[in-house]
Amino acid sequence: MRTALLMLALTATLLPACGEPLAATKIYEDPSSPAEEGGERPMMPSQDPTIETYVSCSLSTCGNHSWPVEFILPMPAASSGWIVQKISYDLNITGGKLLQSHFWEGFYVKAGATTCVYAGADDTYMDDPDDHPSNSTGTSKTMGKAKFYEGTLPADFIRPDPANPQTDSGVRRSTTIQPPFWDDTGTAHDLTVTWDCTAGNDTATLLSTPDPLNVCPKKHPPM
Repeated sequence: MRTALLMLALTATLLPACGEPLAATKIYEDPSSPAEEGGERPMMPSQDPTIETYVSCSLSTCGNHSWPVEFILPMPAASSGWIVQKISYDLNITGGKLLQSHFWEGFYVKAGATTCVYAGADDTYMDDPDDHPSNSTGTSKTMGKAKFYEGTLPADFIRPDPANPQTDSGVRRSTTIQPPFWDDTGTAHDLTVTWDCTAGNDTATLLSTPDPLNVCPKKHPPM
C-alpha cells in the first residue's frame, strides 16, 4: 500500500526540512484551515515540480520496495500553495489479492520557497510487506502526476487524524473527489514493481519515473 512518511516530533537532532539551511531546522505541519494561509484563495496552476529520489531507493525479496522522493519547484513560489498529486494504484498478486485506489493528495509549499515544508522526504512509494507474501508473483503499480497550484486546498482534502481512511496518503491531506481545478497536467511520478518469489525463485524488477540520478535499483538481486 502506498504511504507517506510520518511526521516526527521536533527535536534538536533532526535534519533540516527540504532545502532549508541547518539554522532554519523545523518540523512544519500543514495549515489546518485557509485562515492559517492568509485567507481562502482559488487554486491557480503555477509550476510543474521536478521529482528527485531522497537519499536512497530499495528493492528486495518478493518485490518489497521503498522510493522516497522530494518535490522541487523550478522557481520560488510567488504565493503559498500546494503540490497536488493524483495517484492511481494497482496491486495484483497472481491468484490472490487485487487492490486498487485512486485519489489526490496535497503537499504544502510556503511563499518564496522551492520545496515543501516537511523534514525528510515529502512522499514515499512503498507497500505493506503483508501485500508481498512469500511464494508469490505479482505486480505493484503506482502512477502519479504532480503539479503546484497557488491557493488553498478545498475542504474535502481531509486533514489526517491520523490518516484519511478512504486513501493511502498517510499523513498528507487527501480526497477521492477530483478537484475542480485539476487539469490533469504535471510531472509524472510512476513506479512499477514486478516480482517472483515462488519456490526456487527470488527475482524482482523496478521501473521508476523519473530517477534522474539513477539511484533506484532496477533488479533484485543486482546483476
